[in-house]
Amino acid sequence: MIARGIVGAGIGVTAVVCPMYVSENAEPSRRGFMGVLFQLAITFGIFIANLIGWGLSASSLDLTLTWRLMLGIGVISPAALLVETIMYMKEPKRLDQSEVDTMNNINQTLDEWNEKNASSASSYTLINGFILETVLACILQLTGINAVMYYGPNIIAKAGKVFAQNQNLLNIGIGFFNFVFTIFAVIFVERLGRRPLMILGTATMSVALFILGIVYIPQLNARISEGNLGIAVGINLIAFLFGFEIGPGCLFWVLVNENFPKEHPKYKEAAATYANVLQWVLNLVVSLVFPSVADYPMPTFIFFGSVGIISTVYLVLVMKETRN
Repeated sequence: MIARGIVGAGIGVTAVVCPMYVSENAEPSRRGFMGVLFQLAITFGIFIANLIGWGLSASSLDLTLTWRLMLGIGVISPAALLVETIMYMKEPKRLDQSEVDTMNNINQTLDEWNEKNASSASSYTLINGFILETVLACILQLTGINAVMYYGPNIIAKAGKVFAQNQNLLNIGIGFFNFVFTIFAVIFVERLGRRPLMILGTATMSVALFILGIVYIPQLNARISEGNLGIAVGINLIAFLFGFEIGPGCLFWVLVNENFPKEHPKYKEAAATYANVLQWVLNLVVSLVFPSVADYPMPTFIFFGSVGIISTVYLVLVMKETRN
């Protein structure tokens, strides 16, 4: 447990620093593309981990050995490769003092020209920036992605006996689609922009979650055959993953570093760190609560869908395009 805590600390720091480092070094026209590659690597890792886990569970190895192998394999490539990469990293170029002084002089002149409006606009921008960071963290976690990724087999098993018998293999399918849909975001993030993809993705997720909630209504279950129920659950889980990966799953890491202008690095870095801490806290909440409510999938998925609908409306009204 101590070792897992150390791993968690490392992942927490990495989740903040890596996207921020990419954001600070990438050209504006490529920043979204480079930022989305972070999520592509995550989804690829999840898919490979599912394959390894399934292979170990299907092997004749003793259980006391398989879980050690599952955790230990991570040392072989990803962790060692990251350590090697860090050796060649340079600190990103920041504004030097003369550039900061120039910007301060410009801001001071603007303040003198219209102090009240400039002050109100600045406060309004900062407050809305932090609110948007909060909403992004809620979309990332309170729409249930980790309930699906952590407890996918349990959700699949509730669709019937046939699906329960193959739940681990079907869970690999979830990881596969999760990875493939991330490629869509890689292709379109610079062509379509952040705002359209974010709104489309969140809306798609919300609809899929509501349908999942409806499918699990007990009275409706009695009228649907086991096969049709499984197909309905599978289609909507795939639709949910599609919406998540073209929207918040990929763009969270990009947007938390683009909501604040570069000339305010202390706000940008504080906000990005705050958003990451909040999303990990919400991740923990979902992870702890979902097992207790897993036997009530209808209200659970309706709750996830409601968070998505409210967030979609907020994004339509408030979110601005941050591309370039």
